[in-house]
Amino acid sequence: MAGGTPLLERIRYLKFFGKSPNYQNYENTCALQVSYAFNYGGMPIKNLCSIPSGALQGDNEHKYCTGVPKIKELLLNNWKRVEPYSLKNNKDFYKEFCTVKELSQILRKNQETITILNQKRVQELKKENKQFFSTLQNLHQNGIITMDIDGWRDAGGHTTFWDKEMGGFLDETNYLNDERQWVFVRELCFWKI
Repeated sequence: MAGGTPLLERIRYLKFFGKSPNYQNYENTCALQVSYAFNYGGMPIKNLCSIPSGALQGDNEHKYCTGVPKIKELLLNNWKRVEPYSLKNNKDFYKEFCTVKELSQILRKNQETITILNQKRVQELKKENKQFFSTLQNLHQNGIITMDIDGWRDAGGHTTFWDKEMGGFLDETNYLNDERQWVFVRELCFWKI
């Protein structure tokens, strides 16, 4: 599945064999897309010192990461360590909105449902997420972003690029302003590029 344009290759494969691609199966390709950007944007993953275990080998000899944790690991081990966000540290940082421990008191997930255990805290987190989106817009710099998001059953986060010209995420997704009541960003990491 990896190599070239991963999503389009997989869809082309399914169509060739007379199968209808279920586009919902391909919603979680953000890490592959960021990997593709690295590989064809002048920073091939295969040339980095530390490649996460489980990276896929594409037909084009490039490596591809699947999952936000793998992209995060790749950046932390090969690029820069991030420090907590502050007005003085606004180039390579992380912003933690809530801890993993606190999360167990806020949401309960199983394969079928997500239950909000503390509606007030969820509202506070969503408000903090929205405020931090404005903070990102005021940085006026491009970057790579990883987000840990715990309000989904089928993924644990999202990775994309921040475009200073757009003042937003390059893929136009915005989980910091997500309208679904149970979706919020638990931690965001930003690396300036």
